[in-house]
Amino acid sequence: MKTVDDRVISEVSLEPETESLLSKGMFMSNNSLWGIPPINLSDFWENSNDLILFVNANNKIDFVNNYVNELTGYKPVEVLGRNVFSFLETDESKRIKTIIKRIISTRGKFSLLRIELLSKNKGRLTIEVNGMPVINKFDDLTGYFCIIRNITERETAEKQLASLVDELKDSIARKDKFFSLVAHDLKNPFHGLLGISAAALNEFHRMKPDELRHYLSSIYKSSKSIYSLVEDLLEWARLQTNRYECIPEKLDLFTEVNKAFSALKENADNKKIVIRNSIKSNVNVHADQRMLQSILLNLISNAIKFTKPEGSVNVESSEVKEFVKIKIIDTGIGMSKENLEKLFRIDAHFSTSGTQRETGTGLGLLLCKEQVELNGGEIYAESELNAGSSFIFTLQKI
Repeated sequence: MKTVDDRVISEVSLEPETESLLSKGMFMSNNSLWGIPPINLSDFWENSNDLILFVNANNKIDFVNNYVNELTGYKPVEVLGRNVFSFLETDESKRIKTIIKRIISTRGKFSLLRIELLSKNKGRLTIEVNGMPVINKFDDLTGYFCIIRNITERETAEKQLASLVDELKDSIARKDKFFSLVAHDLKNPFHGLLGISAAALNEFHRMKPDELRHYLSSIYKSSKSIYSLVEDLLEWARLQTNRYECIPEKLDLFTEVNKAFSALKENADNKKIVIRNSIKSNVNVHADQRMLQSILLNLISNAIKFTKPEGSVNVESSEVKEFVKIKIIDTGIGMSKENLEKLFRIDAHFSTSGTQRETGTGLGLLLCKEQVELNGGEIYAESELNAGSSFIFTLQKI
């Protein structure tokens, strides 16, 4: 049994009188087929929010409704009689001609055909075309009735959504890689801790006080390393899940650097490293106090870690427009350009031992980046192998 669409394709004739009625807004139905009188469709043609047109077998536009003006900027009289491909750019015209040639060969209908259309005063539009073939009583294809919808905004939204999906996939992949690397780094200190504690436990009854102190010192260092990593992980997780509220306030930079120095003095003294606070007085920044301390502790601790004994670490600042630039400079071992490019990236694991085999995971720098950016600044590093490093970040000044 034929569907209505099949009957339209095979039985509708576009006679001259039908064309006349069409131009007057009348559609001539086949009474024997549908049993209904001629219908006045003027309201349908002219009040439709879609462009309706008839393209003949020579690709010329024979009928178009007034919506063409709203959609393309052309008046109906400017469109009638024109080749439909004249509204397309060359490459798009070639693409659509290939598709239409295939459609005409089957004399079938088509739907959801996307075309890039050049409008008169609105630039490029993306349209979606649905077409129905018109066959005359001699079984000739006389053209296509087309209903055209503007989907420019929808396509833009689809592209934006596709871009966001790609970014999300990329972010998930990078975080998966990151967590696998962190899990590996977290496991290593436990191996050392378990080995040392097992040895101490087994040999406890035979140990001298100095030997026991050595084992306990190693256990303490391993435990401290694990605790530091877990603390950074928890802090980073809070930032990722928006469970950390950033509350900027007026902070004296000299005072904040001194606080960080106090916490790290023992580390510096153990390596006989000189730490200098070269921040001038009355340099105030607008930042979250807890985050600023975390940033300073991470960066200064790294500087001490990668500086050889009797070296130095200096913290200085300068003003650049509405920002204060804070620079942590060390006389340490520096790094290659290749390794420098891996810093602050979640997908590029970079962690090396310090000058006295101090361990790390690189997570601290990721945490610094998140915290600096939450406070409206940026962070980067400058370094040369065997020539020290400088870690620079900016904060809004007051």
